[in-house]
This record gives sequence, C-alpha cells and structure tokens, in this order.
Amino acid sequence: MTTTLDPADRGLVVSATDGPALAATVRGDDDSALTVVYVHGMLTDRGFWDPLIAELTSALAGRVRQLRYDVRGHGHSLWPIHSARTPLHVLADDLAAVVDHLEGPVLLVGHSFAGYAVLEYARRHHDQLSARIRGVVLFNSAAEAPALPVMAKFAQVSRRINWMRCTPLDKLNAWVHRRMGAQLAAMAAAKPGRAQLIPSALPVDARVTADIVADMTRLTIDPTIGAAVADIPVYVVAGENDRVFSTEQALRLAAELDAHVQVVPEAGHSLPQVKPRLAAPILLSVLAELAAVEPEMIAC
Repeated sequence: MTTTLDPADRGLVVSATDGPALAATVRGDDDSALTVVYVHGMLTDRGFWDPLIAELTSALAGRVRQLRYDVRGHGHSLWPIHSARTPLHVLADDLAAVVDHLEGPVLLVGHSFAGYAVLEYARRHHDQLSARIRGVVLFNSAAEAPALPVMAKFAQVSRRINWMRCTPLDKLNAWVHRRMGAQLAAMAAAKPGRAQLIPSALPVDARVTADIVADMTRLTIDPTIGAAVADIPVYVVAGENDRVFSTEQALRLAAELDAHVQVVPEAGHSLPQVKPRLAAPILLSVLAELAAVEPEMIAC
C-alpha cells in the first residue's frame, strides 16, 4: 500500500536523532486543538492509515490534525546504513522526534508491532509523554511474541539476514525479503477483506524487518509497562479473528496497562485498514473523551 494524497494533505520530513529522514503526511490545521500521530506496523507504510483517515476527516471537521509517518526503513523514509541495528528503542526515539517536531497535545495511535514501539517510547521518553501525550490507542497489538505460527519462519529468516548483512551475501537479503513480501501480498489478494498481513507495495529494508522480528520473538509481558503509561488513558482494540495477536494476548496487554479494551467482532489483524468504518467510531469516541471533538460526532 502507498499513501493516497488528499488535496488537504501536505508532506513533512522529520529528522531522526541519528540522521535518517522520516517521511510524513499531515492533514489538518497546525492550530488544531490536538494532533493524532499514527504509527504503522511491520512491512507496511503510512498509507496503511489512509482508509481510516478518510473515514475520520469529515467528522473531525478540522478540529484535529492527523499525522502519519513512514517508520525508518519503510515507505519513503530513509534506510539505515547496512551495519546499523534497529532495535525497538531506536523506533521509540524516532517517535519522540516526531512528537518533538509538533506543537500541542498528541494522541498516539499504533498498530501491530507499533504497539511495542509506543510502549518503549513511554519508558524511554516519559517526561515528553507526561507533558505532551493525552492518550494512547493500540490496534491489534500485544506486549509479547505474536501468536501467528508463521512468525517462527520470520524468525528463521531474520537470523539469516542478520548473519549475512555484513557479508558479500547481503544483496541476497533484499531478494529474500521481496519474495516474502510477494508471498504475503498474494495471500492478501486471495483473501480480500480477511487478510491478516497486508504488505506495502513499496520496498522495505530487510535488515529493519530482521531487527524488529528478532525483538518481537523474544518479548514477554513486562510488569513495568503499566507504570510507564499509568498517568494517561490507554485503549486496546482487538480483532475477534486476529491471527497475529490473539484476543487473549490483547486482553493480557489491557490488564497490564489497566487499559480500556474493545474486541471488534469479525475483524482481523488489519482492522483500521480493512474495516475503517468499525475503527473510526472507536477513535472518535476516544477523541470525545479527550474533549477534542463533540460527542455527537461519534456516529460517522
């Protein structure tokens, strides 16, 4: 998927603390009362959020600014140098740079593995979170290793990529990654509206994917994550048919975060993209609770 530009959209480039430029798209006025910052998941790009943003735009009527950006190594954001690692704390620092680039209060919205990055951000940048972040919404996320059986294959590929990244075989990484993306795209096309993973049409840095998978497959529930977000409202939204992060994993995450939780019937892992008409009222309800929109706008 690639970003669909609306006449109201404008491009933005944010410099990460260690150099790579992060490509972003903004919709809404700079003097809006609040900004929603969307963070996409693995193998996709900021265009993942376009269906949801399209659903929300008329309802928000300019009261809320919306920003989505390409995570490093994805979409139009720059790729790190070959030898550089991209652990979760780097992605958390990138999110802090995006928030720092903006003014005013922010609602963070993450999908899938972005949930890990958002929670790591809360731990590493707690002062910024306390001062700027009004709430967090996590779609199809967890705080432990994914339930999807194919993740074991991803982990195997990840180890191979990491072994080859500093050898002459590094070029093979890109080929393997493209093949994996093509397989996922074929699976998504075969199950329109029901696919669990929908990859980007744009190239993705195989090394970044490898680092993300390596971190994800090692994760377990950390009892300290609740303390990091204890002072702000957190909302966990799960899909009943999510095969990547199960409903049980979402409920465990919500319990650790003392979060509001909602399970959407008949929704899979790519809920905000595939079923934006179900996701939009949830986000509008959160914005109403934060007094960023009027309650009657929830039925969009």
